[in-house]
Amino acid sequence: QARSRARSQKEPEKVCALDLGSGSGLLAMMAARAGADRVFAIEKSRVLSDAGVAIAARNAGKGGGGFELGQISWLQANSKEVTLDSLGGRRCQILVSETLGVTVLDEAGLAFMADVRDRLVFPTGAGSLQGGSLAGGLQGGPTISQVGEVVPRRVVTKAAVVHCRELLELSYVHRAAGFDVAGMNQFRHTKVPLRRMSKDWGFMLSEAAHSVVAGPFEVMTVDFAHDRADKYDGSTNLTFDLPIERQPHLGRAPAGSGGGEGGMGDEEVELHAVVAWFEAEIGVDEFGVPQTLSTSPWAPDNSFARQQHWGQLIELLPLDLHTGRPLAGRPGLDALRVTVNLHSQPGAAGSIYFPKVELMKPGGGT
Repeated sequence: QARSRARSQKEPEKVCALDLGSGSGLLAMMAARAGADRVFAIEKSRVLSDAGVAIAARNAGKGGGGFELGQISWLQANSKEVTLDSLGGRRCQILVSETLGVTVLDEAGLAFMADVRDRLVFPTGAGSLQGGSLAGGLQGGPTISQVGEVVPRRVVTKAAVVHCRELLELSYVHRAAGFDVAGMNQFRHTKVPLRRMSKDWGFMLSEAAHSVVAGPFEVMTVDFAHDRADKYDGSTNLTFDLPIERQPHLGRAPAGSGGGEGGMGDEEVELHAVVAWFEAEIGVDEFGVPQTLSTSPWAPDNSFARQQHWGQLIELLPLDLHTGRPLAGRPGLDALRVTVNLHSQPGAAGSIYFPKVELMKPGGGT
């Protein structure tokens, strides 16, 4: 889209793209195939940079990748060390990057993307790819090819509290060496959540019998096109009050009669985990419809490959200290107060935590 718009000018200018944290060079090759005249692939790791160069060489030209090797220039350096001189003295129109971990804070993507965006990419604005038509809107301002675009533009993190006995069983012990040692479960994580990533277990929530009992709710939004690099530096606690609701079963059909999971009473529902994922705005299609990449366990295009690359953040909720049983609440009567901690060091990786989930009885008490 940027290329076609730049080429529509009376004096077409070349389109330049930056791939930040290029790794295998996949996004750089996609940009080159899409028609970018020049792509700068920035990768700090020499091992990954060398691998990316080799992969690009294998796919370029007669390799059938739809681009020429000369379209991509590899910069093996920390992005903060890359200057305009490194790019031939001219800013680029497009910044693409896959610096997302399981959560948006995991790989310090905002710190690196904001730095590169502000120094090396034309400013984004109402005339960007996400902003609709450019016609008539830039007279006396920048040319079409001087309007920058950042992909992904916005990334929204969402979360939900789920009931899933298969998740519960992952951290339970039953038998060892032929002995019944289930009595040890009373000591399992009775004070703090058990934090895991779905790919740590090779676990796909979408394939397990489960239901959402509170949420989904939006935790945070990162606007890579405009947010300051330090927006989420430090430690911030947020609280969300959510009604407990009995929602339809998701994933694989649950065992038991009548569609109900065994052991889940009619009056109360057990609360087993908080699950978090992100939804990234990656552009618009030829009809102007926004395109979103989602790591939600319920995304229609989810797959094992996506689950293993990103997956979800899963925090198993602590058991009751006295009974050794999961927290349980009554749908339509009780509510939850979920505390979320956003933690990130300046310019460094951070993450999202769910340190406390409290049951709220009618009247607001916990």
